[in-house]
Amino acid sequence: LSLSLSLSPNMLLKQQSCSLLALLFVLPVAVEAIFNATITTTDEYPFGAIICSLISDRADRPVATNYVPDYNGSALLDQAFGVAGPDAIDPVCHATCSGSLVAPGVVLTAGHCFSGLSDFFFEGDPMRDEYLTNLTSSFRVVLGSNKGGKHLASEGFGVKSIVVEENFELERGSAMSNLALVFLDSCVSDFEPIRLLRGDDEQEEEGDSSSSSGGGGADLPNTLEVVGFGDSEHFCVTQEHGIETNEEDLMQVMPYERANCEVNPLCDGLYGNRCEEDMVLCLKAEDETTCTGDGGAPIFGYSKSERSPVQIGVLGTGVIINNGGSYTAGTLEYTDLAIASVLSSHTEWLESHLSNDTCLNSTGTAVSDLFVASDDLAL
Repeated sequence: LSLSLSLSPNMLLKQQSCSLLALLFVLPVAVEAIFNATITTTDEYPFGAIICSLISDRADRPVATNYVPDYNGSALLDQAFGVAGPDAIDPVCHATCSGSLVAPGVVLTAGHCFSGLSDFFFEGDPMRDEYLTNLTSSFRVVLGSNKGGKHLASEGFGVKSIVVEENFELERGSAMSNLALVFLDSCVSDFEPIRLLRGDDEQEEEGDSSSSSGGGGADLPNTLEVVGFGDSEHFCVTQEHGIETNEEDLMQVMPYERANCEVNPLCDGLYGNRCEEDMVLCLKAEDETTCTGDGGAPIFGYSKSERSPVQIGVLGTGVIINNGGSYTAGTLEYTDLAIASVLSSHTEWLESHLSNDTCLNSTGTAVSDLFVASDDLAL
């Protein structure tokens, strides 16, 4: 389900690809696509990745227990988990989250894209056990596509393993440690990974006044970018959820400004502060917004030396503030406030797991090559 809830006349919360538990306690809306931004292609951003599910059409709407999978001509459950025979017809997978290629065999996305799905299945439900057993085989990763929506499973890379950051707490609805690494079943040679911002130990120890600076610890650009796939319909900023009329959406890119965490309603919740210093980026955009399914999308700037993209964060959750006007009259004004996990605070975790990418050896890539030092980040 993709919820749009009005808590006040001028606030619209958007739930970003998360579990029922997060939906009950957090009430923000899944970000997977971008509304009212700039259409782009993987020629410009070759690292853009789609997390594609064979058993759900959204990460926040897994299938019911009596669901018949959506196939291009067949309806066997085992096909949904990628174990069908060689003569099986190609199953359909649905874009549920965005992500980024960060190594020859690894895609980085949000932890909430995976950690909460099993909550929808009751204990004792045979499909729940089967789902958990076959979690990796129920996903594909699509690279090189310029649209979200449906894809044939054969268009994507298979998933070998999924590692969710151990400190991620889904129930807090937070962007802190909301990270997951998806290891692919084969190496990627046609697309260039985006490099990651390396943490500065001295800056991490000293900290930063993230509540006033927009978070992130080290010095970061005031203007960042996000690229994602998915919903670009008007229900991203109105009360109309539009699930049944959802269409395929083109890859889009938009700017985010770093914002004051103190005015972000997502930073104060039932479980305390969700925007702890050095762990979370607070972001703002005017009259543009990420939307359902952009969860896991890369937040990035550029290097000084090569002017190449450098990933700084992973998009978590967003909320829309209605500033007045009418969508139908073309006068609607709104603000998108979002939070994202900061990568520089997770350098050790990223390095330790990325070193397990067997594709590094075959491509002659060192783990250190996957990172950019903070002093090479253009401000």
